[in-house]
Amino acid sequence: METLIGLLVVALVVYWLLKKRQNKQRPKPSRAVNNAVSLDLPTREYSVVGMEHHLTKRQIQTINPPYLVAVPEPTNHHDRNAVKITDPSGRKVGYMSAGLAQYYHGPIKQLGSLRMECRKSSDRLHYQIPKWQDLEKHNFWRNQ
Repeated sequence: METLIGLLVVALVVYWLLKKRQNKQRPKPSRAVNNAVSLDLPTREYSVVGMEHHLTKRQIQTINPPYLVAVPEPTNHHDRNAVKITDPSGRKVGYMSAGLAQYYHGPIKQLGSLRMECRKSSDRLHYQIPKWQDLEKHNFWRNQ
């Protein structure tokens, strides 16, 4: 009887650990992604950087989301102006380049997040984003 109870406890612990692991692997949509702002402004196109650090080769080959979301990441240890790029489910696919992020971080932070059209060429994702000056103007009028 004690052996049966012991096996049951071990089975429950293993089940719990597997469930916990599954939950970590499954991306959860963040509030920022669900509330992403879409703006009707002229755009420029840039590439997502660092995809190979966040996605497997197979994921990079098969990913083709309808849009991407730019989310400021002020707690990033390497760059406090970092802007992460996620797919619609909230899964991080990469970052905005550091040179662009220094300008875009503030305006996007005021918006919360920004929904951007995207396209795929080869194994790269490209996003369409308004000029940061246009975003700042939008934020100014929005906050008045």
